[in-house]
Amino acid sequence: MVHVRRLSSILLMALIGSGVARGNGAGVMLAPPPYLTKIAPDSVRSLLTEVDVKQVLVDPKGTIWAATASKGVAKLEPGQKDWSFLTAAKDGLPDDALSGIVRYKDKLWISLLRNGVARLDGTKVTKYSSAAGGLPGDEVTTILEHGGLLWVVTDAGLATSSGEGFKQYSSQDPSAPRGLPTALAIGPDGRLWVGSDDAEACAFDGKKWARYDLKGAMVGRILRTLLPLPEYLWFGTFGSLYVLNLSTGRLDDETKEKKSLFPVRVMTALTCTPECVLLGTGGGGLYRMERKAKTWRLYNTANGLPSASVNSVMTNGTTVYVATAGGLATIDMSKPLPAPSPAPPSVPPSTVPVVPGSITFITLPGSTGSTPPVTK
Repeated sequence: MVHVRRLSSILLMALIGSGVARGNGAGVMLAPPPYLTKIAPDSVRSLLTEVDVKQVLVDPKGTIWAATASKGVAKLEPGQKDWSFLTAAKDGLPDDALSGIVRYKDKLWISLLRNGVARLDGTKVTKYSSAAGGLPGDEVTTILEHGGLLWVVTDAGLATSSGEGFKQYSSQDPSAPRGLPTALAIGPDGRLWVGSDDAEACAFDGKKWARYDLKGAMVGRILRTLLPLPEYLWFGTFGSLYVLNLSTGRLDDETKEKKSLFPVRVMTALTCTPECVLLGTGGGGLYRMERKAKTWRLYNTANGLPSASVNSVMTNGTTVYVATAGGLATIDMSKPLPAPSPAPPSVPPSTVPVVPGSITFITLPGSTGSTPPVTK
């Protein structure tokens, strides 16, 4: 499809091309760059191996559901040791290649890599596609619930559902996303954030959009993953990890100054707990940044992950579920961390101010100035 070829070419350019970030250096990390410490494996437990797990869900009964890339839905009930699988051949799924799973209106909904969306209601499977079901496209990468609706990212645009059928989302708001959506996240203030392949991040409060145009200020144009925090927007691309200060408009490339910290710069997952930020990469493992100490830790295969390629990360109380290309693992966040090693001497990083005009903010109705709204 046209979009697939376009995304592939952008990905290639992001991985091998060069770019100039308009702001880099201190960011929220402070100087000097934090020292990386590997974590002992005693807090990591492998639940499922030799399966490419895309996303995981824990329902109110404690049952673990995992969307896999080739074996359908994996299911582990409380107290059980063996996983069971719901598949196309046995249970009527449209396909066994899944991309996500979510619980919405007491039913399980799964997104498929090539065949739309399916709703699971006990043993009944309802299928939704572009041909029958209202989806704008059948390649679905993201699915989540927000504002009483189900939102999905397809290869032909954003779509929503209230439980019966989908419709493509469109808006006349000039601050709505202009590019093809590539990532979704929900902020602490309840706003829905959308990242696109046009180097933009847009926040929706249910009525109006706020748009942050990042073209020319970041490597590549595809926002792969988002993490909205009260004062910052963290986002990952196929080339870097960025932090945008929502009150000042300053954009920092956190990987540009810390190349030794991030040998793999394909950012695939972002989430947080009250104490830390968790960053998944496509081959570099899972990073953990303590929000107060600003120190970085690393989980990889030597620490117990089934694979260093992380697809998604989900928190459930003090447990973190890490879906990887080689299986599913949990991290017990209640266990104390080992003391970090002393940081080696380093030269304070250079600070490059944001070039005026490199980041464009569209002023919302009723607001003043050209800076983005501050998340309270």
